[in-house]
Amino acid sequence: MAAPFAAIETATAANAVAALANVSAVVDGVAVDGIFSNEYNEAFGAVAGSVPTLHCASADVSSADQGDTVTIGATSYTITKKRPDGTGWTTFDLQEA
Repeated sequence: MAAPFAAIETATAANAVAALANVSAVVDGVAVDGIFSNEYNEAFGAVAGSVPTLHCASADVSSADQGDTVTIGATSYTITKKRPDGTGWTTFDLQEA
């Protein structure tokens, strides 16, 4: 039997994506809506660059994993890290392909 809270978690993540998504992406061949950010990051004052991430409902991207392709608009990215948070959300760290 599935945990009762799991259905609530899935529905809440889907509703949040519907309200907050700023991109439609193709993740490992599947079209999903998500929240994309490409923040500037600097490490130790010497290494700087952008850190693209995509936040999606976990139920939409369960088969995607490190090394898979994400396409947002005309830009292709490779998933460098998959970070499901256990609450219905998955964050992908991306690198431009």
